[in-house]
Amino acid sequence: MSWFTVARGARYLMDDGWKFSLDSGGGSGFGPECKADAFPIDLNDKQCQGLSQVGAQTEDECARSCCNSETCEVYQWCNTTNCMPSKMTACWVGAMKNCGKGAGWVSKGRNVAPTPPSPGGGCHDPRCTPQFDDSAWRTVDVPHDFVVEGNFSSTGDKSHGYLPYNKGWYRKHFVVPTGLSPSDTIYLEFDGTQANTVVYLNGVNLGGHASGYTPYRFRLDGSNSSLKMSGENVLVVFVDATHPDGWWYDGGGIYRHVWLTTQSSVHVMPWGLYTPAVVTSTIYRHKESQQLRAESASVKPQVELESAAAEATAVTVLAEVFDSTGTPIGKSTVSGSVPGGGNTTLQLPDIVVEDAALWHVGTLNGPEQPLYTTRVTVSAGSTVLDVTNTTFGIRQTNWSADTGFWLNGERVKILGNANHQDFAGVGVAVPDVLQVGEAVRSRRFSPLRSTNNAARPGAPHREAARNELKWLAHRAQRSDEGPSGSG
Repeated sequence: MSWFTVARGARYLMDDGWKFSLDSGGGSGFGPECKADAFPIDLNDKQCQGLSQVGAQTEDECARSCCNSETCEVYQWCNTTNCMPSKMTACWVGAMKNCGKGAGWVSKGRNVAPTPPSPGGGCHDPRCTPQFDDSAWRTVDVPHDFVVEGNFSSTGDKSHGYLPYNKGWYRKHFVVPTGLSPSDTIYLEFDGTQANTVVYLNGVNLGGHASGYTPYRFRLDGSNSSLKMSGENVLVVFVDATHPDGWWYDGGGIYRHVWLTTQSSVHVMPWGLYTPAVVTSTIYRHKESQQLRAESASVKPQVELESAAAEATAVTVLAEVFDSTGTPIGKSTVSGSVPGGGNTTLQLPDIVVEDAALWHVGTLNGPEQPLYTTRVTVSAGSTVLDVTNTTFGIRQTNWSADTGFWLNGERVKILGNANHQDFAGVGVAVPDVLQVGEAVRSRRFSPLRSTNNAARPGAPHREAARNELKWLAHRAQRSDEGPSGSG
């Protein structure tokens, strides 16, 4: 595993050396094996609408691909020209609705799907047990998209690229890095899995995640942890991509980075540092540099802290602002208490930035756009618990019904580009280097609309490129996919 310093701990990148296998229909990560009476409703010679295609090769595999999914109520199988004129076998699964006549379809349904597994429980499939022999499985590195590796099918859904969706298993054998101790606060972090996922560590169910567009994590330390501090650990991830989130190409698999992160017991939460800046005075253009500036601006730091300690912890938070050259601009402090096992949000006093350089949309050959950095240090007495920072730009925005969008007192015409997260050949498993490539390719646009293309917390290449290439950005997602907004 590669490692990176993060705050007062470390981040270990867990992308390499996974064993992978498509689900062959022999079970799932969601419950026990399929029983003969699992589908009591006879729907033969009927066809249901709104289902998703999976890559099963027999009726038995088709039934089992639906059996243990808590969202699947019906499976449909066809291998005759009566229901499939293209003479191709097909398996479709999903919710039991809008079912009408469909000669030749072998279909069965049920009213009650299985109860999803509970965190802390065991696994019901040999593939999620530590002793399972995965030596014959293919070795892959993540990010990985197993849907794009499939075969195109004329019976596949057009909006999903004619690629049948499937389920997959990932297994990783690893040893805890030297230097970690049982007293560390340890998290297993996934930047993105597509879509319905269950995670096991040494045969214990850590929990699941149902969205392909939001990152998530599991805490691994503590008395109930299944993490072995010495010896081999086996991490298993089951991904069900047969029920895509959207009507576009979603892909399937562990399609973003995986991390093992250590932190002190009290630390800044992920995305817990917020530093909005407000222009508070007149904006002017510098005569020599032609750079837009404001006589003054205010940075309003806010930090969200969480604690893994048993008792409340008294803390002091120091926020410092630096300009693009690293020169200190100002600072502020606040004291507070973080409840044991809980979290709290602390608002720091404003930090005034005199003669502030403003971030602006400009030409690629124009002056470099200034960025500021806020560094936050969390301490308990003389002990530093956490240090983190964020980069931001200072700007003023306004909208007018008559004249449109204004940035820093100047009218800006918006020429937008909607950018989904998939890329030719790799599906949604886009390498970091291509994030910058996409940014450069889209440089003539302002803004870049990040359409169903969630932020990449573990690989900020695109965010950095967005600032350097002078973009405005709008992040758009469906309302059931998590936070959305603009920045």
